[in-house]
Amino acid sequence: MRSVSCFGFALCGSHARNELTPVLKTLRKNGIDVVAIHHHMTQERPLVIFLHYSGQGPPDKLASAFKATLDQLGAGARAYATSH
Repeated sequence: MRSVSCFGFALCGSHARNELTPVLKTLRKNGIDVVAIHHHMTQERPLVIFLHYSGQGPPDKLASAFKATLDQLGAGARAYATSH
């Protein structure tokens, strides 16, 4: 069985930029294509970064990829906090 997943999510707050790289790397490592990264307002506070992705494959593979990505949320913020 194959499935297609085309969704997106938002990274928000003061650490959104720091979360972006770990999230992108995890999606790509798990075979998920990033199709768009954007924000709506240039001076928006708090910053909200929208990320859209697409993947195909067995449902369990897509679910594992998405879970691994969700597990990365906060990882960039934690790394930033410990380096400063």
